[in-house]
Amino acid sequence: MVSIAWLLTRFATYFFLLMRSLVCCLFLFFLVHFCCICCYCCICCSGLPLANASLLDESTAAAEAMAMCFHLSHSKRNRFFVDDRCHPQNVALVQTRGAAIGLEIVTGTVDELDTSAKDYCGVLIQYPDTYGYTRDWTPFVNKCHNDGTLVVSATDLMASVLLKPGKWW
Repeated sequence: MVSIAWLLTRFATYFFLLMRSLVCCLFLFFLVHFCCICCYCCICCSGLPLANASLLDESTAAAEAMAMCFHLSHSKRNRFFVDDRCHPQNVALVQTRGAAIGLEIVTGTVDELDTSAKDYCGVLIQYPDTYGYTRDWTPFVNKCHNDGTLVVSATDLMASVLLKPGKWW
C-alpha cells in the first residue's frame, strides 16, 4: 500500500514541473506579443511600410542587415560602408561579421562616400547618431538608391516618437 507522504512527495514534484512549464510557456507568449507591439510601434513611429522588431541587440541587428544587403546584391558588391557616427559597438560587430563573410568594411563620413562606382552593397547610418545629432538623410538616401546601394538605418524607436518620422526611407 502507498503511503500518503509518498503520494504528496510525487504530486508536489510533478506539480512544480508542470507549473514551471506553464510559466515558461506564458513567458514566451508575452515575449512574442511584446515583439508584435514593438513592430507595430516601429511602423507607426517611423512611417515605414515595413519594419522588424526582434530580440537582437542593435549591433547584432545591424550585422544581420549588413549580411542581408550583401546577399541581396547576389554577392557582386563586396563593400559595405559604415558611417563613423554610428555607435562604436555597432561598428565593431559589423566589422567582425563582415570580415567573416568576405566583405570589405569601409568606415568614414557619408559626405566623402562615392557610391557611383556601384561596388557598395549597403550603407549603415545611425539616427540619431552616437553624439545625439540628427540630420535629414533624404538627399543621401536618394543618391544611394539611385546608385543601387541599400541603406540601413539603426534607429532609436523612442527617439522616433519625438523626431521627424523617417520619410527619407
